[in-house]
Amino acid sequence: MIEKKISSLEELTNEVNELNKLIQSSKGHEYQVLATLLFRGQSNAEWNLDTTLERYTDKKFSVFTYDGVLESIYPATASLTGKEWPVDFRGFNQSNDFFSSPPNYSFMVYARHHGFPTPLLDWSQSLYVALFFAFQNADPQKDVAIFSYIEYLGGGKAGWVGAPQISAIGPYVASHKRHFIQQGQYTVCVKHDKSNNWIYCPHSEVLATSNDSTSDILYKFIMPGEIKNEILQRLNEMNINAYSLYASEEGLMESLAFKELVLRNH
Repeated sequence: MIEKKISSLEELTNEVNELNKLIQSSKGHEYQVLATLLFRGQSNAEWNLDTTLERYTDKKFSVFTYDGVLESIYPATASLTGKEWPVDFRGFNQSNDFFSSPPNYSFMVYARHHGFPTPLLDWSQSLYVALFFAFQNADPQKDVAIFSYIEYLGGGKAGWVGAPQISAIGPYVASHKRHFIQQGQYTVCVKHDKSNNWIYCPHSEVLATSNDSTSDILYKFIMPGEIKNEILQRLNEMNINAYSLYASEEGLMESLAFKELVLRNH
């Protein structure tokens, strides 16, 4: 992971432009699919890149076991919401050699958006959405962090068998409308255990030790919380605020509070 201290939005966008140039320069031929630059904002620069599942419990889950958790909550969720998802709980094949997305991914994304702990780490394809989430509840006395992740450069990823691996999944999944409003995408980290079962594991097992310059490239841009109102005002001018990103009455009230109580008296 590469850390950089950034003092302004202009400086940050310049850094991001350079990362986009780096991705484009890795293109070997016209039809090559390039990785998408992903962003994540956190209101405290000291926080780790933890999933909601990791923050909720220390228990480790296999992909198979966690799929059983989803199966357990599905009847109540479907009954009380009146919604259905294309689920298949017949069991994840632990012998699969390639891991592209978790089983019952669309239902997992829905659960994640409504507060249920999942092994998904959520990102946005928009730098400005990530900035909003970093500064929305930031303490002006503390630094915030904007993470920028490149899954791979060039033709794809490589790694040794049994090592933990991060996969970027989505964004094309039928889920809550906030997934699309926030330009959401997700990563998941898995590895094989001694019994050759897929196990969800922390992203830090890859990112903290990665010295590869062609995959799992992570930048951490640290910005001062004291510029919170300046950043939120500029984002609001782009129509990026709590109402536009949450599409809820609570988000509307938060947006109006910022407009009337902060900006009007700025």
